[in-house]
Amino acid sequence: MSDNDTFPSNIKFIIIRTIDPAQSDKTSKAFTQWVISKKPDIIETYKCSKEQFSTALKSFGVNSYIPPCILQDLYSISSGNLKLAKLIAGAISDGADAEFFSKEIVRLGLLRTLLTERFKHRDENIEIVLATLKSAALIGMCFDKSEAACLISKKNDNSNIAESFAKAKDTGLIDIDGEKVSFSHPVIVEFVRKELTDFEVRDLSLKLAQCLRALRPADYNRQADLFLAAGNRRESAEAIALYYLKLKRSLEYPEDHMTPDYKRLLYDFDMFSVCEKIGKSYELFGKGDYDEAREILKTTPEPEEKSLALEMVYTRSLCRVESGRCEEVEAVALELEKYLELEEMSEFVEISTRFRLLHQQALVLSGAIEKARLNSISLMSFLRGRIAIDSDARLKYYIVLRKSNSIHDPFVAYTHLKQAVSFFKPKKVNELPEYPLEYYRTLVNKSGVEIQLGLWRDACITLDEAIGLVSLYDFFVFPRLDVALNNLNLARCREKLDSPEKSVEQQTLVVAHNEALSDNFHHNLNLIGMMILANNIEGACSEISSLEIYFSNRNISEQYITFHLICRKQVISYLNEDWELCNKQQKDIERMLNEIDWPSKPALLKRTLFFGELIKDKKTLALQDFDTYFINKDPSGTGPSWPHFGRGVLFSELQFWSDS
Repeated sequence: MSDNDTFPSNIKFIIIRTIDPAQSDKTSKAFTQWVISKKPDIIETYKCSKEQFSTALKSFGVNSYIPPCILQDLYSISSGNLKLAKLIAGAISDGADAEFFSKEIVRLGLLRTLLTERFKHRDENIEIVLATLKSAALIGMCFDKSEAACLISKKNDNSNIAESFAKAKDTGLIDIDGEKVSFSHPVIVEFVRKELTDFEVRDLSLKLAQCLRALRPADYNRQADLFLAAGNRRESAEAIALYYLKLKRSLEYPEDHMTPDYKRLLYDFDMFSVCEKIGKSYELFGKGDYDEAREILKTTPEPEEKSLALEMVYTRSLCRVESGRCEEVEAVALELEKYLELEEMSEFVEISTRFRLLHQQALVLSGAIEKARLNSISLMSFLRGRIAIDSDARLKYYIVLRKSNSIHDPFVAYTHLKQAVSFFKPKKVNELPEYPLEYYRTLVNKSGVEIQLGLWRDACITLDEAIGLVSLYDFFVFPRLDVALNNLNLARCREKLDSPEKSVEQQTLVVAHNEALSDNFHHNLNLIGMMILANNIEGACSEISSLEIYFSNRNISEQYITFHLICRKQVISYLNEDWELCNKQQKDIERMLNEIDWPSKPALLKRTLFFGELIKDKKTLALQDFDTYFINKDPSGTGPSWPHFGRGVLFSELQFWSDS
């Protein structure tokens, strides 16, 4: 939201500041400053006082008299925290003598005393329960049972762990919801951690850090903290470096998340410069400027750390995949296959998953569609196998669904995209999405498939939502807004909401969009198509000449771009009644279609067949009649995408297929 928005004017903001240092502020500085600018009421919470403590215990069910000196001891033990007061009250209400209870706390500690008191009438070994809680406390306030299981002694099987958690729940120390476990209050975590010796902290921290690499591989900042607690500073620095790059990949600002200790570790182990340069390449990817990113990465020294070396391979490969040079894309697909076989890939699951996704994209862009389909099955199976334990795998699974139009026909892809939109869409009204960038990309991809299916009005609605999402954020920059604007202009043109002349005017602005200056081939191709529909053949020819010079200078040979360019040129040849050139272009198009295996191939083949008949008969049509001639000739065509691919003048809808 900006200062000009009227929406917040009638909303009353209240800030509640907690006294608990464990409940720290996680919002960004920009958001905090914005809220403060709205002059909210601020409520400061405070601890229960000594005078109020007796009343607090009574409110929690203690009816027996407690001498003032014992009350003072119990207050000191709880520090006035009402959660601890409630646990103490529960023990006294269950029959514990207040004086004995306070002495036992001094002798054994609050946690052990609470467990002993709760289980005193049962034949229970509280040490097993305590060991489970101590291990779990290192994970944090909330965790999965599987995360705790990897830390606990091998003597304890999963049933014993579940039993320990159930007993701890009886005491009110934790809450359980299915596989999710959470401590009932941050102060409980603090007390449990006090039971850990320095050796236990180092040993369990190392085990947990290694465990999280497998269970929560993208949780790099937590891994960094744990490696540091284990005394392993280099591995902590490596995890911080990966966290920095994760933030840059999501187009967030690392400065808002990097503590002074994090920065110091990156400098101490000479990782900051490498992170900065790889991070800069991600900024350039967001603008479509792969060549400049490539130059930066060329001058970046090879890092010693295996994970950062793999990050370098990933970003360089992404530059090459997006270069538009077919031979480079094929080479990258082969290289990534070899990397995926390396043993170290198993150490870095999150990086390995991105390699798999990029390999999938390289196969698509190199034209190996059938191989890409088989690879997609393997990739989806891999991700499904990890979803139960790895939230990042769930995210990547829906990203794969978002990209499915690259290998599936539009009808299948539309089903997948609706599932992906449902996953990324906020579940409550006025709630912001958890992954705003991926939600934006998914909406744009959905609009692309809607355009292919001839659902142009639906595409406009989807794109209004995508562009509206961008306007919700004042402190988050969405890259490639030009892609959404391209699709919106295309859908409006097809739905006849805008005239061809108006579409040319709008598309000219899209082509000039500052994010698209290095990657606007399809914007130009659509501008050429709109100029043809507006009967501006001279302008279309000028655009084609400029594009061909650009492609020649940069050695761009990607099949999709080349195919769509020659199709535009053939339309102009037809309208100019240059039958000889039209025939030559027809043969080039037929040759290209024999070499490709795109999902759109059946429709493009039928269009080419009908076009060949027009050329053979030298049948001339008025421009508007020509654009719909093939569809009118065979309304059913090749299926639901025929209204898009069966047009005389083709358009290129755009979708996000890679990490850019």
